[in-house]
Amino acid sequence: MQLIMFSRILIFLVALGLGFVGIKYNYWIVKTLGKSAWVEQKLGSGATFGFYKLVAIAIMILGFMHLIGVI
Repeated sequence: MQLIMFSRILIFLVALGLGFVGIKYNYWIVKTLGKSAWVEQKLGSGATFGFYKLVAIAIMILGFMHLIGVI
């Protein structure tokens, strides 16, 4: 039981770290990976930055959901 909780906490901390890094270095990520043509077409010019921030927030939320046992 303790090993399962430890792994949940570890996964949560990794997801939280990835989320914060994704938000903080959003400009560098877009510059490195490039703009998404699909996102730019559907959501408008400059929407790739917001999309990558939403992905980072989703990673943090999924990590929290895993921590509390929802997924």
